[in-house]
Amino acid sequence: PEQAVMLFKLAEDARKLRVAMNIDLDSLSIRKSLYHRLGILIALLLVLPYGIMASLFALPYIVACQCLLRLFKDPAFWNSARFLLHLVLWPLLIIIYTICIFVNLQWQWALCLSLLIVPAPIVVHQLWQILRHTISGVKLCCNSRLQKNYSEIKKLLR
Repeated sequence: PEQAVMLFKLAEDARKLRVAMNIDLDSLSIRKSLYHRLGILIALLLVLPYGIMASLFALPYIVACQCLLRLFKDPAFWNSARFLLHLVLWPLLIIIYTICIFVNLQWQWALCLSLLIVPAPIVVHQLWQILRHTISGVKLCCNSRLQKNYSEIKKLLR
C-alpha cells in the first residue's frame, strides 16, 4: 500500500510537470536520443520552405477547419469534420488556385506549382505535428527532473 501511494504521488507529480512543460505523452512512449530528435529537427528545417509555401495555400482550409471545429464540443468528431472539409473545400480551392496560377504563369511553371499544391493540407498537418513532437522530445531530454520522476516510477513498477 505504501508503495502504491508513493507510485501515485510520483505519477501525479510527473503528470503535472509534463503538462506544465507542454510535453506530450508520445515523447515518453518512444525512447529516442537527443541526437535523433535533433536530426529530425534539422530535416524539418530543410523541408520548412515547402511547408511555409504549403501553409499559405492551405490557410483558407486551416481557418475553415478551426471555425468548424469550434462548433463541436466533443473532440471525437474533429477528425470526421476535418475529413468532410478536406473532401469538400480542398478540391474547390485547388480548382481556384489552378485557374489563377495558369492565368498568371507559363504552363510549365503553372503545372509544377499546381502539382505541389495538391498535398498541401496533409503536408502542413504532418509537418507541424512532427515539429511539435520533436520540440516536445527535446524539452523532455532537457528536463532532468521529469526524467528522474519517470525513472523512479519505472523502478517502482519492477
